[in-house]
Amino acid sequence: MRIGMWSDSIGFPNLPLMKLSAYHRSQGDTVEFIQKGGYYDKAYLSKTFNLPAIKKIPQAPPPFVADEVHKGGTGYAIEVVDGKEVFRKDCHADLPAEIEHLYPDYDLYPEYRDTAYGFLTRGCCNACGFCIVSPKEGRCSTRVADLHEFWRGQKTIKLLDPNILACREREGLLSQLVESKASVDFTQGLDARFITEEVVQFLNRMRVKNIHFAFDFMRNEQAILKGLACFNQHYEKSHWNLNCYVLTNYDTSLEEDWYRVRKLAELGFHPDVRIYQKGTQPQFLTDLARWSNNRMIFKSTSFPDYVPRVDGKSCRELYPEILNEKEIFIMATTKKAAETAVVDYSTMNVFQKLQLARVRFLEAGVDKSGKHMKLEYKYFELADIVPKAEQIFLEIGLMMVPSMYGDKATARVYNVSDREDYIDFVAPYTPIKPIESKAGNQVTNEMQATGSSITYIRRYLWQLVLDIVEHDSIDSGEFDTTPAPAPTVTKKPPVTTEQRQEIKKELTGAPAGAATEEQVGTLKSLLKKLMDIDAEQEQFVQTIAMKTEGFSKIEADKCDALIEGVNNMLAGYEMKTAKEG
Repeated sequence: MRIGMWSDSIGFPNLPLMKLSAYHRSQGDTVEFIQKGGYYDKAYLSKTFNLPAIKKIPQAPPPFVADEVHKGGTGYAIEVVDGKEVFRKDCHADLPAEIEHLYPDYDLYPEYRDTAYGFLTRGCCNACGFCIVSPKEGRCSTRVADLHEFWRGQKTIKLLDPNILACREREGLLSQLVESKASVDFTQGLDARFITEEVVQFLNRMRVKNIHFAFDFMRNEQAILKGLACFNQHYEKSHWNLNCYVLTNYDTSLEEDWYRVRKLAELGFHPDVRIYQKGTQPQFLTDLARWSNNRMIFKSTSFPDYVPRVDGKSCRELYPEILNEKEIFIMATTKKAAETAVVDYSTMNVFQKLQLARVRFLEAGVDKSGKHMKLEYKYFELADIVPKAEQIFLEIGLMMVPSMYGDKATARVYNVSDREDYIDFVAPYTPIKPIESKAGNQVTNEMQATGSSITYIRRYLWQLVLDIVEHDSIDSGEFDTTPAPAPTVTKKPPVTTEQRQEIKKELTGAPAGAATEEQVGTLKSLLKKLMDIDAEQEQFVQTIAMKTEGFSKIEADKCDALIEGVNNMLAGYEMKTAKEG
C-alpha cells in the first residue's frame, strides 16, 4: 500500500507519524509525506495545534486523493471557547499499544536521526486550565516506557514528558538518563515545586543542555520560588543557561507578567515569555517576549530602556503604568502556609492522602452553623462540610462516593490516581419515618422523610471519613434513655379567632423581605412552647432551624405562615387537652 502522511509541526518531528511509519514499513508499505495531487491507499493527518492566527503554521495538507483518511492529534480535538482552549476527548484517539511502543522511524525525518525523541511518563497532576495534558493523559504522572524503547545511543535525548518530576518512579527514570551519558533536553520543562536536593543531585550527574522551569500562576509563587532557591543552592554546574517559562495572556495581569519576569531575573533565571493563544495578545506582551526571549537583547539592555520599534520610543515611555515596578501582593497567607513544603500527591496511597485531607480540613477552621435548639450547642451541617471537603479532595486527588443499601450506609473513598485503591467507611442506616403530630397530622411526607434520611446519613459519613470531632451526645445526656416524667400540661383556653386575627394584623404590617427580629422572636417563642407541650416535635423544630440556617435566613411572609401554623398546632393541642379534661 501507498501511505501518505501530513503534519502541521514546524521544526520538530511528529512522533505519532514516525511510529505509524515504522509500523507500515514493517508491513512492506511505502510511506511518504503527502504530495500535491498525490493518490494514497491510506492517509494520516496529524495536527498538533489549533492556532489559525499563526500564519506560518499550516492548517491543512495540499490537495490529495486517498481511499482512507485518518485524522489525529490534539489540534483536531481542541476547540476554542470564549478565548480558552477546550480539549474534546471524544475527538481524540491514542495510537494502538502495539504501535505506541514501536521505535520511531527516523527515515521519515532523516534530519533528526541523531536525536532521540520520546516519553518516559504521561500525565500531569497540575490540571492547568490552559493545558490539555490532564484531560488527555490523566492527572497522575505515570511511567509509560523505559529509555531503551526510543533511544538507540543517540548523543541527544529530547524528552516530551509533561511533568516527569511528579512521577513516583522519577528517581529510576532519572538514573536511566544519567547512565545514558547523552545530552538531555527536558523540552516541557521541570516543575520547580518538585525540586529537592536529591533531584538536583541527579541533574548534577546528568548532561543537561538546557534546564527550563515554569512560573505560570501567581498563586504558586511561594512554592515555585522555594524550589528555585533549592535548585540555586545545590546545582553545581553553570547557571548561565537556566530558563523559566512565564505564561502570559491567560489569567494574569500585565503588571503580574512584568513582576514575574523581574523576579526571575533577580534570581538569576532567564525569563522565557510564552504567550497563550498567540496572535491575540496585546502589544505589551509582544514587546516583552521579543526583549526577554532574545538573550542578546536581554543581556544588553533593560526592558524599560528597550526600544521595540522604529519610532524611537522606549518601553518606559510606552508603558509607564505597567513598568512602575510596584510589588504584586497575593492574598495574605500565614507564615506556616508559606513555609509548607510542596507535596507530591501522585506518590501517595489512599491512606496517606486521607490523613492529609483530615489535617487540611481541621486546619481550615470550618465553622459550625447548626444549633441544637434544646441543648444549646452547635454542630456541623452538611453544607458546612461538603464545600471545603470537596475542595480539599479535588486538590489531593480523592473522591468520596456515598451509598445506602438495606440497613447500612457506606462511604467509599477512592484514590483518583488508582481506582483499585480505596477505603470503605460503614455506618448503620435507618430511614427516617414521616413526622406526625400527636393529633395525628402528618408534618412531613414520604419524599421529605427520604431527603432528610439521605442528608443526615451523608453528614455522618463525612464525619467518619474526615474524623470530625462533634459534641458528645451520649455523655451530654442528649440521648439519655432514662424515661422522662410526663410533662405537666397546663390547661389554657384556646386562642380565639379574634385573637388570631389581631396577631395576624400586627404581623402583616412588617416590611417586605427578611423577617424582623420581633417576628423571629415570636416564632422561636411559639416553637419552644410547642416543644414544651410535645417533646416529639423537636425534630420538626430542628427541621425549621436547619432550613432557615438557625432562623437567620427567613423571609417575612414565610415567617408569618409559620407563626400562624404553629399557633394552629398549639390551639389543636389545647383543644385536645380540654376535651380530655
